[in-house]
Amino acid sequence: MSHHELIESLRQRAEEKAREIRRQADQQVEQLRAEAAARLAEETALSARRQRRIAREEHAAVLTEAQRQARQLRTEAANALAERLYLAARKALSGLRETNPQGLFGALAAELPDLDWEQIRVNPADESLARRQFPEVAIATDPEIAGGMEAVAHQGRVRIDNTLGKRLERAWDTLLPGLLEDLAAKVEKP
Repeated sequence: MSHHELIESLRQRAEEKAREIRRQADQQVEQLRAEAAARLAEETALSARRQRRIAREEHAAVLTEAQRQARQLRTEAANALAERLYLAARKALSGLRETNPQGLFGALAAELPDLDWEQIRVNPADESLARRQFPEVAIATDPEIAGGMEAVAHQGRVRIDNTLGKRLERAWDTLLPGLLEDLAAKVEKP
Protein backbone atom coordinates (compact mmCIF):
# COMPACT_ATOMS: atom_id res chain seq x y z
CA MET A 1 0.00 0.00 0.00
CA SER A 2 1.39 3.28 -0.97
CA HIS A 3 1.77 6.25 1.16
CA HIS A 4 -1.04 7.99 -0.64
CA GLU A 5 -3.37 5.03 -0.23
CA LEU A 6 -2.47 4.81 3.44
CA ILE A 7 -3.32 8.47 3.97
CA GLU A 8 -6.55 8.04 2.04
CA SER A 9 -7.45 4.99 4.08
CA LEU A 10 -6.69 6.85 7.34
CA ARG A 11 -8.70 9.83 6.17
CA GLN A 12 -11.69 7.61 5.33
CA ARG A 13 -11.46 5.90 8.69
CA ALA A 14 -11.16 9.29 10.37
CA GLU A 15 -14.24 10.54 8.50
CA GLU A 16 -16.16 7.39 9.40
CA LYS A 17 -15.03 7.75 12.98
CA ALA A 18 -16.04 11.44 12.95
CA ARG A 19 -19.44 10.54 11.43
CA GLU A 20 -19.89 7.86 14.10
CA ILE A 21 -18.91 10.34 16.83
CA ARG A 22 -21.33 12.93 15.36
CA ARG A 23 -24.08 10.32 15.10
CA GLN A 24 -23.51 9.28 18.72
CA ALA A 25 -23.33 12.93 19.79
CA ASP A 26 -26.57 13.67 17.90
CA GLN A 27 -28.21 10.68 19.59
CA GLN A 28 -27.00 11.87 22.98
CA VAL A 29 -28.20 15.40 22.23
CA GLU A 30 -31.62 14.03 21.19
CA GLN A 31 -31.73 11.83 24.26
CA LEU A 32 -30.79 14.80 26.48
CA ARG A 33 -33.39 16.96 24.76
CA ALA A 34 -36.05 14.26 25.24
CA GLU A 35 -35.09 13.87 28.90
CA ALA A 36 -35.10 17.65 29.38
CA ALA A 37 -38.50 17.90 27.68
CA ALA A 38 -39.84 15.08 29.87
CA ARG A 39 -38.44 16.76 33.01
CA LEU A 40 -39.89 20.09 31.89
CA ALA A 41 -43.29 18.49 31.25
CA GLU A 42 -43.11 16.76 34.64
CA GLU A 43 -42.14 20.00 36.41
CA THR A 44 -44.85 21.89 34.54
CA ALA A 45 -47.45 19.30 35.58
CA LEU A 46 -46.14 19.34 39.17
CA SER A 47 -46.22 23.14 39.21
CA ALA A 48 -49.76 23.15 37.82
CA ARG A 49 -50.85 20.67 40.53
CA ARG A 50 -49.19 22.85 43.19
CA GLN A 51 -50.90 25.94 41.82
CA ARG A 52 -54.28 24.17 41.81
CA ARG A 53 -53.69 22.95 45.38
CA ILE A 54 -52.62 26.43 46.50
CA ALA A 55 -55.62 27.95 44.72
CA ARG A 56 -57.96 25.43 46.40
CA GLU A 57 -56.40 26.17 49.80
CA GLU A 58 -56.67 29.92 49.25
CA HIS A 59 -60.24 29.53 48.01
CA ALA A 60 -61.11 27.45 51.08
CA ALA A 61 -59.45 30.00 53.39
CA VAL A 62 -61.27 32.92 51.73
CA LEU A 63 -64.57 31.03 51.81
CA THR A 64 -64.09 30.10 55.48
CA GLU A 65 -63.32 33.72 56.37
CA ALA A 66 -66.31 34.96 54.36
CA GLN A 67 -68.56 32.45 56.14
CA ARG A 68 -67.16 33.53 59.53
CA GLN A 69 -67.78 37.18 58.69
CA ALA A 70 -71.29 36.37 57.44
CA ARG A 71 -72.05 34.50 60.69
CA GLN A 72 -70.70 37.43 62.68
CA LEU A 73 -72.81 39.91 60.70
CA ARG A 74 -75.91 37.73 61.11
CA THR A 75 -75.26 37.47 64.84
CA GLU A 76 -74.74 41.21 65.16
CA ALA A 77 -77.88 41.89 63.11
CA ALA A 78 -79.90 39.41 65.18
CA ASN A 79 -78.62 40.97 68.41
CA ALA A 80 -79.44 44.47 67.16
CA LEU A 81 -82.90 43.33 66.08
CA ALA A 82 -83.47 41.59 69.43
CA GLU A 83 -82.45 44.77 71.24
CA ARG A 84 -84.78 46.89 69.11
CA LEU A 85 -87.62 44.43 69.69
CA TYR A 86 -86.95 44.47 73.44
CA LEU A 87 -87.00 48.28 73.51
CA ALA A 88 -90.24 48.29 71.50
CA ALA A 89 -91.75 45.76 73.90
CA ARG A 90 -90.71 47.89 76.89
CA LYS A 91 -92.37 50.92 75.30
CA ALA A 92 -95.53 48.91 74.69
CA LEU A 93 -95.83 47.99 78.38
CA SER A 94 -97.41 51.30 79.35
CA GLY A 95 -100.08 50.72 76.70
CA LEU A 96 -100.72 47.31 78.22
CA ARG A 97 -101.22 48.89 81.64
CA GLU A 98 -103.64 51.46 80.19
CA THR A 99 -106.00 48.86 78.68
CA ASN A 100 -107.31 47.76 82.10
CA PRO A 101 -105.37 49.48 84.89
CA GLN A 102 -107.57 48.27 87.78
CA GLY A 103 -107.74 44.68 86.58
CA LEU A 104 -104.02 44.46 85.85
CA PHE A 105 -103.01 46.10 89.14
CA GLY A 106 -105.39 43.89 91.12
CA ALA A 107 -104.12 40.71 89.41
CA LEU A 108 -100.46 41.59 90.02
CA ALA A 109 -101.14 42.61 93.62
CA ALA A 110 -102.94 39.28 94.22
CA GLU A 111 -99.76 37.45 93.23
CA LEU A 112 -97.83 38.98 96.14
CA PRO A 113 -97.44 36.74 99.21
CA ASP A 114 -99.31 37.75 102.32
CA LEU A 115 -96.64 39.75 104.19
CA ASP A 116 -96.52 42.96 106.20
CA TRP A 117 -95.35 45.14 103.34
CA GLU A 118 -93.44 48.25 104.28
CA GLN A 119 -93.31 49.97 100.92
CA ILE A 120 -94.90 49.57 97.52
CA ARG A 121 -93.47 51.38 94.48
CA VAL A 122 -95.77 51.92 91.51
CA ASN A 123 -96.24 54.00 88.41
CA PRO A 124 -97.62 57.46 89.35
CA ALA A 125 -100.84 56.64 87.46
CA ASP A 126 -101.37 53.63 89.78
CA GLU A 127 -100.82 55.51 93.06
CA SER A 128 -104.52 55.72 93.96
CA LEU A 129 -104.99 52.01 93.14
CA ALA A 130 -102.01 51.16 95.35
CA ARG A 131 -103.33 53.26 98.26
CA ARG A 132 -106.69 51.45 98.08
CA GLN A 133 -105.06 47.99 97.74
CA PHE A 134 -102.39 48.61 100.42
CA PRO A 135 -103.89 51.24 102.82
CA GLU A 136 -101.38 50.64 105.63
CA VAL A 137 -98.26 50.65 103.40
CA ALA A 138 -96.03 53.54 102.32
CA ILE A 139 -96.58 54.12 98.61
CA ALA A 140 -93.80 55.50 96.41
CA THR A 141 -94.08 56.37 92.76
CA ASP A 142 -91.58 55.75 89.99
CA PRO A 143 -92.32 56.81 86.41
CA GLU A 144 -89.91 54.10 85.18
CA ILE A 145 -92.40 51.44 86.33
CA ALA A 146 -94.72 50.82 83.38
CA GLY A 147 -97.17 48.81 85.45
CA GLY A 148 -97.28 46.49 88.42
CA MET A 149 -95.35 47.07 91.63
CA GLU A 150 -92.19 46.54 93.62
CA ALA A 151 -92.89 45.46 97.18
CA VAL A 152 -90.51 45.61 100.19
CA ALA A 153 -90.91 43.88 103.57
CA HIS A 154 -88.81 42.90 106.64
CA GLN A 155 -86.59 46.01 106.60
CA GLY A 156 -85.66 45.45 102.95
CA ARG A 157 -84.69 41.79 103.28
CA VAL A 158 -87.68 40.75 101.17
CA ARG A 159 -88.08 42.46 97.82
CA ILE A 160 -90.47 41.36 95.14
CA ASP A 161 -90.38 42.97 91.72
CA ASN A 162 -93.74 42.22 90.14
CA THR A 163 -93.56 44.93 87.50
CA LEU A 164 -94.40 44.50 83.86
CA GLY A 165 -90.80 45.38 83.03
CA LYS A 166 -89.42 42.58 85.23
CA ARG A 167 -91.96 40.11 83.88
CA LEU A 168 -90.94 41.02 80.32
CA GLU A 169 -87.28 40.66 81.26
CA ARG A 170 -87.87 37.17 82.70
CA ALA A 171 -89.97 36.03 79.74
CA TRP A 172 -87.86 37.65 77.01
CA ASP A 173 -85.74 34.59 76.19
CA THR A 174 -88.95 32.62 75.70
CA LEU A 175 -90.74 35.35 73.73
CA LEU A 176 -87.91 36.37 71.40
CA PRO A 177 -87.77 33.24 69.18
CA GLY A 178 -91.50 33.47 68.47
CA LEU A 179 -91.24 37.19 67.71
CA LEU A 180 -88.34 36.55 65.31
CA GLU A 181 -90.30 33.77 63.57
CA ASP A 182 -93.36 36.01 63.20
CA LEU A 183 -91.21 38.82 61.87
CA ALA A 184 -89.42 36.52 59.42
CA ALA A 185 -92.78 35.19 58.16
CA LYS A 186 -94.03 38.74 57.58
CA VAL A 187 -90.85 39.73 55.75
CA GLU A 188 -90.94 36.63 53.51
CA LYS A 189 -94.55 37.25 52.41
CA PRO A 190 -94.66 38.84 48.94
